[in-house]
Amino acid sequence: DDSKFYAYNNNGGGSQDGEMTEDGCERFVLWAAYVDKYYEGDGIGEYQYYDLSTESWDDTACTVSGTERCAKMDCHLDDTHWTLLGLFKHRSP
Repeated sequence: DDSKFYAYNNNGGGSQDGEMTEDGCERFVLWAAYVDKYYEGDGIGEYQYYDLSTESWDDTACTVSGTERCAKMDCHLDDTHWTLLGLFKHRSP
């Protein structure tokens, strides 16, 4: 659902043709995509996530799915297998 990417656009629109919006701004969504080059096809079950409330890695998805691989989903770690696929910019509708 693309609507979550445009949730910040509180005036209900943007410029499709490069003209300024009512408040004088063009609005863009900037995002980065990363790929795990060792992904094995087991979906969320291959990953553990950092839980800010417990300040620890949560491997529940790995445990529940029973997969052998349980990689940390963090593209900023020194020993990560995540690779930047690209940076993207979309004009808000």
